[in-house]
Amino acid sequence: MKNNNQWQDELDAVALRFHTIGCWVGIIANLVWIPMDYMAVPHLWEFWAIMRVTVSALSLAGLLLKDKLKLGPEGIIYIPAMSLCIISGYMYHVVDYETYQVNTLGYCGLFIGIGMLILWKIKHSFILIGSTLVSNVIFYWLFSDLTVSQALTGGGVVSLTVAVLSIILIQNRYSLTKTEIKARLELARSKEVIQEKNQSITSSINYAKRIQEAFLPSLKEINNAFPQNFILYLPKDIVSGDFYWVHEIKRKVKGKPEHYVIWAVADCTGHGVPGAFMSLIGISLLNEIVIKRQTLDTAQILNEMRQQIIEELGESGETGGVKDGMDISLCIYDKINNTLRYSGANNPVYLIKNGELEQIKGDRQPIGYHIYEHPFTQHEVSLNNGDQVYIFSDGFADQFGGDRNKKFTYQRFRELILNLHTAPIADQKTQMADTFEAWKQDQEQIDDICVIGVRI
Repeated sequence: MKNNNQWQDELDAVALRFHTIGCWVGIIANLVWIPMDYMAVPHLWEFWAIMRVTVSALSLAGLLLKDKLKLGPEGIIYIPAMSLCIISGYMYHVVDYETYQVNTLGYCGLFIGIGMLILWKIKHSFILIGSTLVSNVIFYWLFSDLTVSQALTGGGVVSLTVAVLSIILIQNRYSLTKTEIKARLELARSKEVIQEKNQSITSSINYAKRIQEAFLPSLKEINNAFPQNFILYLPKDIVSGDFYWVHEIKRKVKGKPEHYVIWAVADCTGHGVPGAFMSLIGISLLNEIVIKRQTLDTAQILNEMRQQIIEELGESGETGGVKDGMDISLCIYDKINNTLRYSGANNPVYLIKNGELEQIKGDRQPIGYHIYEHPFTQHEVSLNNGDQVYIFSDGFADQFGGDRNKKFTYQRFRELILNLHTAPIADQKTQMADTFEAWKQDQEQIDDICVIGVRI
């Protein structure tokens, strides 16, 4: 009901503008015709002038007093339109045949003007034309010396035809205007609904973001494990398909103390909400395998993660089947023996040792179904104080930008790490983020980004 009233109100407003213009045109044109009447019918012009002035005065009064008289859009145009049609009908039939033919042009012009400036329902057009036709018949009967044949052929048929065409013109304009207004309002309503739904979806995703952040390790945990660290975490959307994971294990085995820090960066299939769901699965699996089972073989951890993801997601490799999973870099630092264990699914690890960058590549297979599946490999290297370890997803290297809108590439990423590795660890994050923004420029971020750097 509200929508009905709204389109009707807008249609009335449009009609009011047209009818106001029509009133002024009628008032002015009617007065302009007075000297023309004097030249055409000097013996009648005084009475005609009185009629024209009266009609213009009534029209002006209706226009100025429309609010007090509560005249709607139809009401204000009825006064000049009906009055002009009737007095024109009178003038039509009190003249000789020659003037009658000339007046036909004026009558037709009146109907054309009505067709162009009036905007109302067809019933009002029928009332106007019906009243005009009846008044013409009455005036012809009372005043005309013309035969029926002369009245029709001298201009009556033409005037009637133009009057009918004006009805059609009014109806077409009314229908088109009504349709346009309804379509515009429906579009606005649809836009409003979309905005409301978008706001609701965004609120839900923001809540999902808080849930995802609750699964990520706290800064306190990370700083306790590695006092010198940085995490550059830039989701493409509100939630991310990349995640990082850190856990510290202190225990005694056969009386000997053991102290390990396990950390990972993973890049799940997709980004946004689908990627975020996969990230929760990945975090849950790491919690289960590492924290609960105390598994400290990086290759075994990845093998078990792959097996459980395949089973839980029902991956079979069949055409059209699910092929979700993740790429990951997983490190375990033995703080007692200063050794690093590493396994990777498609993603490498970069080490800075003695000012040089070393790369250990992961296995070329994901955590998930792969046609050439094989056991993951565990690499082990010794570390010294001051060595630095970097693990990351592919979002930084794959970002388009620069002067030629090319990918950043892993080569540039390695050069970036070499250039900034001597800086304080906190400054490295700032410099890396600034470099990314400078490269990206006004391009859209194409993927989630996660980089962890630690100094031993």
